[in-house]
Amino acid sequence: MLPATTSLPVLLRKYRDAHRQYVELERVLADLDRQIVAAGSPGTRPRRRRAEPIAAGDELHAVLRVLQAAEAPLPPREIASRLGVETVVVSRRLARARRLGYVEQTGRARYRVANAVPSL
Repeated sequence: MLPATTSLPVLLRKYRDAHRQYVELERVLADLDRQIVAAGSPGTRPRRRRAEPIAAGDELHAVLRVLQAAEAPLPPREIASRLGVETVVVSRRLARARRLGYVEQTGRARYRVANAVPSL
């Protein structure tokens, strides 16, 4: 636990570093998951090959770009497939984007870019 007197820039730097480590760990876990599936056991169906992972820190912008390019609202699984990341990563980014007012949920688990996006 950090002392209450820690300055905001220090806290933000530590948060950024921890987030980068978290994203890297998710990539390592996804890679291990792919290796396990590839090694497979009899009767295991291999997963569909995904695109190259996106750079750390750009996940939210990438999700927004996919939604902007889509002709209709998309579910998190489809966005994840287009980006080559795990669905849980996209779900977290969508939750954040929704809190910030960048996306809207339409129907059941489908998202689109908000009509009036707040300024950055």
